[in-house]
Amino acid sequence: MNKILLVDDSRFVRNTTKKILVEMGYDESIIYEASTGEEAIAVHDKERPDFIFLDLLMPGIGGEEALKEIRATDKDCFISILSSNFQKPVQDRVLKSGANLFVEKTITIDKVKEVMDKYESTRKL
Repeated sequence: MNKILLVDDSRFVRNTTKKILVEMGYDESIIYEASTGEEAIAVHDKERPDFIFLDLLMPGIGGEEALKEIRATDKDCFISILSSNFQKPVQDRVLKSGANLFVEKTITIDKVKEVMDKYESTRKL
């Protein structure tokens, strides 16, 4: 079973995303959480998740910096940026930095399904 890391400074966003993933059939025991970029990097290095939902705007190290640090050591992890800042230059920059996907907040079951479908389709190649 693939490991999933949810990174967001909002506990509500993490809980909502986790609840949706569990309802979709993902095992709660393989879903990890982090509330900062620093935590995200530490959890990534320890657990080596296959998939990361990564918020951009967080206190301390933000999602963009965490993305670059994770990408430096892990080219295979599927990283989906989750952000309310969906301006085209921001999207282009993070996709260029190594994100696989950019999803606009607010998180919904349809968005999580779409992201996980895209992730699953890359694994079948």
